Amino acid sequence: MRKKYKFNTDQLHREDIHPDNKLDWQLDDNDKNILKILSPNDIKNISSDFAEQNNIVSDDKITAISNKNLKYDLQNDEFDYDKFINNFNQLPSPLDQCNEDISYLGPGLSPTFNFAAYADRSELIQTYVKLGVELYKLENNQDHMRALLTVDLKKELPKYLQFFHDSGIAADDFGKIITMCPIILKEDIVDMETRLRYLRAHKFTQPSIARIITKNPTWLTWATKHIDERLGHFQNEFKLSGSEIRFLATKQPKIITYNMKHINENTFAFIEEMGFGANEAKIILLTKPRIWMQNRAKTLKTFEYVHRSMNLSHDIMLSNIEVLSCRVNRLKNRHEFLLELNKVQYDPKSPGYISLKAIVNGSDEEFCKDVAKSSIETYNQFLKTR
Repeated sequence: MRKKYKFNTDQLHREDIHPDNKLDWQLDDNDKNILKILSPNDIKNISSDFAEQNNIVSDDKITAISNKNLKYDLQNDEFDYDKFINNFNQLPSPLDQCNEDISYLGPGLSPTFNFAAYADRSELIQTYVKLGVELYKLENNQDHMRALLTVDLKKELPKYLQFFHDSGIAADDFGKIITMCPIILKEDIVDMETRLRYLRAHKFTQPSIARIITKNPTWLTWATKHIDERLGHFQNEFKLSGSEIRFLATKQPKIITYNMKHINENTFAFIEEMGFGANEAKIILLTKPRIWMQNRAKTLKTFEYVHRSMNLSHDIMLSNIEVLSCRVNRLKNRHEFLLELNKVQYDPKSPGYISLKAIVNGSDEEFCKDVAKSSIETYNQFLKTR
């Protein structure tokens, strides 16, 4: 078996090797007789076969090693100097023209509070933009940004989009849903499927389910138990039938998950402060459920003006529930302008009847042209005199 020799690498310098050099071989006494130090000229005259057979170190296997900690196997490792120089010369010059696209190279992006800085580099953000997600609305909420940016583009996002599709939601509404409720992308799909099965079990139709999710995707983040409690509250409070509670949830899905304290305060205001009966409150709820989400003080203020200044009864208000959701200033300006023109008549059985819906809806130009039968200039001049 061949002996392995250890060299003192500090003495292996190519230019300094000469016949008088003495390498620091760490040999046993019995091995010193087989060692022969050759000069560069002698090594060149020895065939490679003979050198390999006799374990002789050739000149082209000796290289300069400046790092003392580097272990270099002179018997196996090769360093082709000419090849190295050739490869080095093939490297492009700093002055050469570059035809490669290197626009992606640049300094790393620092932490940011908006998506714009990463839009060109992030395929995920580009996908959200294509879906129609309004990212600018979500940048101020760190939880929403985190929910969007931690989704796996290849593995997770397609599953959520498939879930939306299977729920009957139009593809154009995917971005709208994510914009309204970004945390829906962190919900477990199995849990959301359970919540949809709950709606189907309570005879909600597929179009109704699609509308509920589109208008209020927060539904899918609520546990089935809590949704059941909310539906039961409205059903018991207003004595709603099964079809009526489904109608309410489909018409205004947000009211089911709205702040319950706010809902109860408005219920108290309609029945106790405005004087509507339980059945009348039920009619208002089913006709205009958004009123229950309005500010209670503003609703009371509107009711006071309609009931006391315009002298409208509860029955007329029930027939024109939109009047309770109108701003007081708008209602006051138009009503007093009609008084100035002597055209106030809100009784549908009397001649010259003016619909309250026409007063509360439409622009000032439409009101002047269709209701007051006057010009917008006259109306504006009237407002300046008040």
